Amino acid sequence: MKKIIFLFLFIFINIAFAEAQERERFALLNNSPMADSPPWRGFNRVKGIKDTDLKAIAVNKENPDIIYVGSKFIYRTEDGGENWQEVFTLPAMAEVNFLLVDGNAIQAE
Repeated sequence: MKKIIFLFLFIFINIAFAEAQERERFALLNNSPMADSPPWRGFNRVKGIKDTDLKAIAVNKENPDIIYVGSKFIYRTEDGGENWQEVFTLPAMAEVNFLLVDGNAIQAE
């Protein structure tokens, strides 16, 4: 359960980071003591997942250790999030916004 919470937290942080990046690309205030510092960058927190914005998550009802996440790739874990494997790469300019898992079948939109 802690791994699933960690995964949700990871996705939330990535979404918040992407939104903040879109808004003025981390524009710093001129009077800030940090004005000369480089902007903060995220770091890879999950082994096996490339640096990407995750947009969808699905958990297998029959086995909650099997989790799928998606963006420009679809990743799968069978150990509750410890290790991830890329299971599908989408064509250029396509991305996953929704995942549905039913047994061994997965639907991505």
